[in-house]
Amino acid sequence: NGLRYFVPTGKQEEFISSIGSGDKFIGIFSGGNRAGKTCLEIATLGNIVFGQQNKWFDYPLFRDWKYSKKARIGTTPKNLEEIGAIHSNINEWWKPELYEASKQGKTYNSLYKTSTGWTIDLMSYEQSVTEWESAQLGLVIFDEPPPQDIFEATVARLADGGMILVFMTPLSFAGYLFDDLLTKPVEKVTVTYCDIEDSCTEHGIRGFRQHEHIANMISFLDPDEKEARAHGTPTHLSGRVYKNFDEKIHIVDNR
Repeated sequence: NGLRYFVPTGKQEEFISSIGSGDKFIGIFSGGNRAGKTCLEIATLGNIVFGQQNKWFDYPLFRDWKYSKKARIGTTPKNLEEIGAIHSNINEWWKPELYEASKQGKTYNSLYKTSTGWTIDLMSYEQSVTEWESAQLGLVIFDEPPPQDIFEATVARLADGGMILVFMTPLSFAGYLFDDLLTKPVEKVTVTYCDIEDSCTEHGIRGFRQHEHIANMISFLDPDEKEARAHGTPTHLSGRVYKNFDEKIHIVDNR
């Protein structure tokens, strides 16, 4: 059972603590590439569906889940492949005897059932939004930011209470998510930003990547995407002072 031996980086620990009270509706881990997002995602999910597995998850959320035991993971088609990050991390961290996986007619495992009574389905962002309207859920995990219509359809799936967790690299298409959160009660939303250096053995807390490899990767990143891919910060407002500026509205020809 790999979950017993999961040790988070400092930023991963910060995220676990931020949602641990169980009173948040949305928790976001916004990290650069190779910052340990999917690993944290599957470890967090495992400590919910199987209960607290080690000292790092010693919080009410993990000791006593109070919502429906129906969960959903949404992600890109590539991540749903058998060798994708989600299935690979489940195989690495979860004890095989504690769950069953089935394809349900798909080319990948699309349904997990656990010994603790949980049902977890996996869906692609390419599926019709009407398919996302099909169930009442207690927990939804987004692996990378979903299209806005899927996100909005998902919120309605939690009418009886629950939580949405998002693990992502905040490229420009995630902008709507951050803008929308600015209008919501701050006590219901938590965002943890994670730099790739937070996973560094030299500069991070309990890091696991060598600094020379991190530096080499960063040196080849597109400058327009470096903030998101290296530092975990949103890029959709990059270069803009007033994010709602619109030439058609805010510029008047007085000639």
